[in-house]
Amino acid sequence: SVSVGSISSISPDASSSNNDNECGVYLAPSTIPGAGLGMYAGKSFGKGDRVTYGDIIFPIVELNWHNGHETFFWLWDEYTWSYSVEESMEFETEGTTDLSAASPGIGAALNCILSLVNLEDTFSTCDNAGLHRHNDPGAGAITPYHGRASKATRPITEGDELFIDYGENYFESRKKTYGPIPLAENIKEADTLLYHFHVLQHEVLKYYPDSLSQDLWNIVKDLNTRTANALPTYVTENNTETLLKEGGTGKIHQDRSRRTVAWLQENGQCMDNIRNGLSEIPQAGRGAFATRALKQGSLVAPAPLIHIPNKARLTMYDTLPPDEGVISRNTSAPVHQQLLLNYCFGHANSNVLMSPYGVLVNLINHGSGEKANTRIVWSKEMRHTEWLEQPPKVMEEDWHSGLSFDFVALRDIEEGDELLIDYGPDWQAAWDDHVAHWKAPDGSNVYDAAYELNGIDRADSTLPTMAEGGYGGSVKMWIHGAYIEIAGHESPSHYARVEIVDRYEDTNNGEIRYRAQTFKEKETKDSQTEIDYKLMLWSLPRDAFVFDDLPYTRDHVQSWSFRHAIGIPDDMFPNAW
Repeated sequence: SVSVGSISSISPDASSSNNDNECGVYLAPSTIPGAGLGMYAGKSFGKGDRVTYGDIIFPIVELNWHNGHETFFWLWDEYTWSYSVEESMEFETEGTTDLSAASPGIGAALNCILSLVNLEDTFSTCDNAGLHRHNDPGAGAITPYHGRASKATRPITEGDELFIDYGENYFESRKKTYGPIPLAENIKEADTLLYHFHVLQHEVLKYYPDSLSQDLWNIVKDLNTRTANALPTYVTENNTETLLKEGGTGKIHQDRSRRTVAWLQENGQCMDNIRNGLSEIPQAGRGAFATRALKQGSLVAPAPLIHIPNKARLTMYDTLPPDEGVISRNTSAPVHQQLLLNYCFGHANSNVLMSPYGVLVNLINHGSGEKANTRIVWSKEMRHTEWLEQPPKVMEEDWHSGLSFDFVALRDIEEGDELLIDYGPDWQAAWDDHVAHWKAPDGSNVYDAAYELNGIDRADSTLPTMAEGGYGGSVKMWIHGAYIEIAGHESPSHYARVEIVDRYEDTNNGEIRYRAQTFKEKETKDSQTEIDYKLMLWSLPRDAFVFDDLPYTRDHVQSWSFRHAIGIPDDMFPNAW
């Protein structure tokens, strides 16, 4: 990289907003040793209450394949979720072994103690926010996956750290990183062990010095197993009895995971100044809106950063001809970039990217010049401030977020205002060029994504026949097995593949009906696909049909979709990068 400016943009005092008494969710140092930051309740929530608004999820598609299955530093691995957090994401690719979901809101900011989980995510959804590839140059520039909110699974007291269930496999596969973290069964085993030890204390050890009881307990603790790590450090007959009465070993962690609201106001940053909605900016899709009035200079949102030292890792390549059934990348033919790039911050003179996480910060759109009401600055408190003076290579030594942005109000912002930052002249020039040269891709006039076809009012939509071109090879069409049984045939499964042969009007009620043919695809000896037609079905209503996207057909994986990182301003970009 080359020198582009001095580090002058450090947040002067954005540790809190001007509405601390209203803040419902804070970002602050976690109560889990070594975990970095965590999220806390700034007020009490009842069971079932919404805690955070719905955030976006973006797919990371075949990252390992596009990087030649090399071993490389990829910090997002510590924050990504299974693609199954959004059920329709499974149709992104041919297989799902190299597919993950980056969830930069609650999916990245929340920690997990399995015995203290107090949040669950709500169902996300999938749509293009009104953008269509036949009309909109912004199609494919945004993720279609959104709405991942959180709600309380039990009553939450103000000051509680918020925890979501990562799944036991997360900790089982990261024992070297986190050590033997207690799992659900270990908490139960620890409670049983604590009970039996309490009986031993009451019936035998009370006749011996207290030090013997603690010495025996230390032997158990020194085993450093998952169960041992769930146990309290010190034991007396009184505290084991109290602990058992108040909820067992889980109570230890619950007490440790609570802070006062005064402490959060002093050491934390407010995270719920933003709600989601449809943007007022043309082609932007979704946007971020202020949940309350914010004064000039106050914090809009904190955003810890996932560092990507080499932006080339996001490059996507065309394929080489198959070699004995193996498909490899063509490194001389880069065709696109991961969608993640559009949500990263970078600079034209550097390979470094910074990927922000935090509640809804990735929905803040571009507003050039005076249209911007928010800007980014380096956070005052960061784990590795020294990185701003060091070459990017040092970042690969740490598998935790080390730097943070603060989004700060440039002027007074009213409740409901859309939040905008200036993405920079390089981004603006790239977008203007994209719009100037954009044209609707071939076949876009007959294209609809499966999640759109399944979500629209089925009774009011008309499906094309195969003679009319169908859906241009972008979706699979299925029919529910119940309609096969109604026609007097045995249904082979819940759903069957189908093609529409023709469409006609029912003379009795004027409704549109369809004649369709079921089929199966068979692979021949020479690896060709052969169609085996089965049944002809008549008088089918529109809602008999459901759709799946074919792999690699969605807008955001098409090479014509817009890609460019958001610009880090020159006056805050580190010379060392």
